[in-house]
Amino acid sequence: MSAITTAAEGADGTLDELAVWEAFRALRLEGRTVHERLSDYIVGSGVLERCGDTLEIGVGDAHLWRTGGQPLLDAVLARGELVLTDQDADLVQRCASYPLLQREGVTTRRADARELPFADRCFARVMTTHVLHWCGSPDGVRAAVGELARVLAVDGRALVTTVDERVHMGEVYSLLSRAAAAIEAAGVPVTEPIPSSSPRVAPFCAGNAEDFLRERFDVVERVDCDYAHIVEPWHAQLDVPGEVFMVRYLRTLPFVKEALRSGRMRPELLEEVRVSLADHLARDGSFRMSRRDVIYDCRQPRDLG
Repeated sequence: MSAITTAAEGADGTLDELAVWEAFRALRLEGRTVHERLSDYIVGSGVLERCGDTLEIGVGDAHLWRTGGQPLLDAVLARGELVLTDQDADLVQRCASYPLLQREGVTTRRADARELPFADRCFARVMTTHVLHWCGSPDGVRAAVGELARVLAVDGRALVTTVDERVHMGEVYSLLSRAAAAIEAAGVPVTEPIPSSSPRVAPFCAGNAEDFLRERFDVVERVDCDYAHIVEPWHAQLDVPGEVFMVRYLRTLPFVKEALRSGRMRPELLEEVRVSLADHLARDGSFRMSRRDVIYDCRQPRDLG
């Protein structure tokens, strides 16, 4: 195995991305995560005042419900049924298998955010977290926002969460940029430009989210959630050095995966990341990755038509 291969990789170098994300979530935190803040916000800000059903679009691995646990689920089900959807059939099946969600009043089903299979104005609450950027194009985002507004009751609440791209993981992109400059100075060509922020979130992020949402809602309020993930010299869950975990994490980023697959990004860049981060961890004892997630609390959906 190479220096950047981790214990969770197969002999052929393939990655178990779910294991990577679980390891990412196991990092020490500075502050409270968006799922913790969102769970508290749902219970404590009047979101549950109205009786009626709740819809989550893009449930993923049910991290919100696993974070909020039984208290959050009890509070939501006391007001009506809970419908959990995702476009990925495997994720829907995984959510349905969680004991926490195997109870009366909880339904899981496959659904596309851009074409929801529900009647108009049928949910008191609609929530979606880190989902709308996957719609890709402005038209796709508008379709999803339109569907979200369509199925929401006139007096309902929609909680739409995305990231502030100006803050989100800025240290990671700086690390990649420095590594690219270092290998280029050593004579290794760098053909893949390193972005200054996550290209994955660009279709729907804090820089444009409010514009999209105000097209379909009369009231849009913003709540910022600042926190950070801290990489330490040793990742206990994976039992590997912190810099090895970070390279593994970087290899799950969509733009890195594609650039490596196509040959536009050289393996030397990730090796330089590993070496420079090892030096940083030895010197400073930790590496901080800043996060700012934004919850948009949307009300008064526009008339249909």
